[in-house]
Amino acid sequence: MKLLDADEKTNGSLLNLKYNADTENNKFLTSVVNISHVSKIIITYELVTILLIIGAGLGGVSEIARNKLIGYPAFLIGGIGIIVLILVIFYPSAIIGPHTTLH
Repeated sequence: MKLLDADEKTNGSLLNLKYNADTENNKFLTSVVNISHVSKIIITYELVTILLIIGAGLGGVSEIARNKLIGYPAFLIGGIGIIVLILVIFYPSAIIGPHTTLH
């Protein structure tokens, strides 16, 4: 009983187990926040990639078909992709949001 009622530094005591559980829970919550932030970055880069692929595809079709009306949306969509990429590179909190961690 004395071992169970000891302080948090005593290995196997209830306070030590509670301290270890709280420490592991805080590490888990921090990792969840970090994973969420990384997922937002990945999704943003996927969006940029999709926009650039669509823009390049429309530009290619425009050149093959010799149709300028298809080329204008290609420049617009590709331009939006480039603008989003530049924003993410130089000002990431504008697109992705602030990165907060739990302490």
